[in-house]
Amino acid sequence: MKYTVEVTAVGDSVEQLLEMSGNLVLLNDTEAAAYKNMVVSHTVGELAEDIACGDTLVIGHQEYEVTEVGEDANQDLREQGHCTLVFGAGRHADQPGQIAVSGAEMPRVIAGY
Repeated sequence: MKYTVEVTAVGDSVEQLLEMSGNLVLLNDTEAAAYKNMVVSHTVGELAEDIACGDTLVIGHQEYEVTEVGEDANQDLREQGHCTLVFGAGRHADQPGQIAVSGAEMPRVIAGY
């Protein structure tokens, strides 16, 4: 495992953002965020090794393949537990802090996972 965290809170707008844009924003629960309603807060984790294309991302019981990693995503994960996961076939990590993934369906994010 390169990075393991547990979801501590799911903002009220997370599901809507995921459905509308295919994006899921992650952030350490220790970080002050003006947009807490739009993020998935999680415990602080240690990134043991950079996330890379071909890696497997697991959310709950769903698996996704990492298809693209933005140039700042690994550093942002190390420093703030922050990145934006981009779901959907053919979607790209258009921003430096994004990680694009592909998989069968959108994740269901629940505190405690």
